[in-house]
This record gives sequence, structure tokens and C-alpha cells, in this order.
Amino acid sequence: MSKKSLIILVTFLLILFGGAIAYLFLSIKPSTIVDTNTVEDGDSNPFPFGSGIFGGGNRTTSTGTGSGNKPPVSGTTRPILQHLSLVPVAGAGIYTSGSSTVVRYIERGTGYIYQNKVGGTEAIKLSNTPMIKIYDAFWTDKNNALIVQKLKDDAQTIDSFLVTMSSPSLLQASSTSLEGSLSSKITPSFLGSNIQGFVLSPAKDRMAYLTSNTTGGVVGIISKTDGSKKVQIFDSSLKSWLVEWPTENTLTFTTKALSNSPGFLYFVSTLTNATTKILGGINGLTTLTNTDTSKVLFSNSTEDGLALFVYDTKKNRVEPAGLTTLPEKCVWSKKEKTVLYCGVPLVITAGKYPDAWYQGKVLFSDEIWKIDTLSGVFEWVADLKNLSGQDIDITHLMLSGREDLLVFINKADLTLWSFDLR
Repeated sequence: MSKKSLIILVTFLLILFGGAIAYLFLSIKPSTIVDTNTVEDGDSNPFPFGSGIFGGGNRTTSTGTGSGNKPPVSGTTRPILQHLSLVPVAGAGIYTSGSSTVVRYIERGTGYIYQNKVGGTEAIKLSNTPMIKIYDAFWTDKNNALIVQKLKDDAQTIDSFLVTMSSPSLLQASSTSLEGSLSSKITPSFLGSNIQGFVLSPAKDRMAYLTSNTTGGVVGIISKTDGSKKVQIFDSSLKSWLVEWPTENTLTFTTKALSNSPGFLYFVSTLTNATTKILGGINGLTTLTNTDTSKVLFSNSTEDGLALFVYDTKKNRVEPAGLTTLPEKCVWSKKEKTVLYCGVPLVITAGKYPDAWYQGKVLFSDEIWKIDTLSGVFEWVADLKNLSGQDIDITHLMLSGREDLLVFINKADLTLWSFDLR
């Protein structure tokens, strides 16, 4: 072979190799799966937990007493931790499609809507219509509709819209082709401005929210998700409330928490509008009520940090939860009414809570724990930092219908994650 021919051949091979590298780089998908690992019998697995605040620190055994090490893990494979979105999201919804579970979410910056099949490696883009400055999003019972709250250009006004996608059949598509998933159009329907405390009913076919009244306070409204059939159920001279909808017949209203101010929790009947005081006079009060209103998980501010308790509404009894975290980092099971899953910080430094966490002055590195408030048994589920290689501050938790999947947002960067509980 001549020298000129050899040069041409080498040049061709280099171009071919470079093209292959470029193809592989451009083929990286926005969703990643964190590899699992197996803990073999006899391996040392102490996992130091950290000091905590209440009761000498977070308890670390499945029975709530013991040596201070996590329960032994032997011969088990860790469940899969999946990073569903690498960019900030405004909200997500979990749906079942045949035997599969899918998570849909909307990006904060662009408003693009995606679907990710749990266990898959590729996010399918369902909408290519930009909606910038999405503040929050709530997925309805319809697989083609969600409610978004969008920040206007004045950086003060928040407008709410019911957004409907025109091609709901795409949401059940088994194809992983991105090119085949961009045809869905969205139609926004204006619901109102500066709606506060927005929440969907357990069936996700109704919504409740707060809006300002003429006296400087707020009124609570219930309506269909399209804004029709409005009914007023709440009226207060106070402006700042957190609203939840744990059961179809009960809404909860909790005053927004400050570490040095007493907070209050009320139950409001969606049938009679009757208001019942449940908790009160608790500094830094934040709450999370279970799905039959028999239990309320609540935290209060202490001199050095915070403490977590469970209030039994039937027996009018308060007991320590056994772990230290915030109710906003937990979710109640619907199948087992006394069970909840929580993100529990490895370490909680002394400070004013929940203020420091709300304001972003403090970020946590969480583990996942399961708590049975009836039996008093709590068990360690996962070390997220060990699985992901990064600190994850859990918030906005959701359980799938089968309760085999936990979906949450990392408060540190607002990215979306899922954890397989099977």
C-alpha cells in the first residue's frame, strides 16, 4: 500500500471513530438509573446515623430501641433509585398503564411535559409547547390534564390554568421514540390569579384553594378542576394557611409555621362546612393528616431544633414519632392507614425550624424510613446518599396506587426521583 493510500485510510478511520463517539454522546437520555448493589452475609454495615435533635437523636433500629446502628441488612438487593428528571420540575403525577407505572412531570423552566416509565431509561416528551415560569403543577384524575400555576412577568402575580393535552392516547403509548411523541398540543384554560393554598381532592377531580376577601383575610373555595361549581367552605381573617385534602369529606387548614409563633390545625367538613379545632398553641406547627383523619403527624419547634409527634384524633393522645423530621418530608399510606414513609435527615443541626429549612438556609441529606404509628415499629428502608452519591433533601412525596413506588422531589435542585419499594 502506498503512503498516500495509508494516510487516506487512517484519516477515514479517524472520522468514522469520531462519528461513533459523537453519536454515543448525543444519545445520552435525561433519565438515569442509579445502579443497585447487594450486601452479602457477614459484610459489616454499621451506617452511622448522626446525632439528630429530639430524644437523643434519631432512633436507628426497627423496634425503636437498641445500639444506635441501623437494622442489619443481609443477603438483600437494594431497591432501584431512579433519577427521573435532571432539570427542575414543577410537579409530577403517577399513573398506571397496564402492568406498568408511569410518572408524568412538567419542567419549571420550559413547561415541557414528559412521561417516564419506571425502570425505563428514556423520558418521552408529550408536549413541545413552551410555558415559561411554571411555579407549581397538580396532576388531575384525567391522564391528559393538569393544573399549572405560572408566574407573570411582573414577578408577583401567579396565574392558574387548567392545561389539557389534545392527544391523551400518547400517554399510553409503548413506543420510546421521542420523534413520535411531539404531536400533542396543549390548551390552557384560565382559572384565576393569585390563588393560594391550592390542593386537589383525593380523587383528583375537585380542587380547593384560598383567595383574598374584602377584609384582608381569605376564603376557602371548592370547585371542579375546570373552575365550575364553586362553593365557599372557609373564611378567616388570617391570610397564611396551608391546605390539605386527606379524605373526600375533610379538608385541613394549618397556619403557616414560624418557629416562635403558635400554630393551629383545623378540620373542615366538605359536607357541612363545620370547622373543628384539632391542635393549637404549638410553636412552629406543621402537620400531615392520614387518609382517614385518625392520625396527625406534626412537628413543633424546640429550643435547639424540632420534635416530631403523632396525634391520635380518636383517643385524643399525643405520642413521640420516634424519629426526627418534618411532616413535609413524609407521606401516609392509603392501604395501611397507620403507616407512613419519611425522608429522615442524617443530621439536624441546631437552628430555628422549620424556618431555616423553608428559607433554604439548611438543606438535609435524607434516608428513607417506614413508620408504623400503631405498633410503634419503624424500619430503615434506604440510604439515599449511598445509592446516589449525592445529598437528597426529600419533599413532595407521593406513593403509587400499588404503593410499590415512592416519587419525590429533591429540594436542593428540584429534580425528580423515584424509589422502588418492592
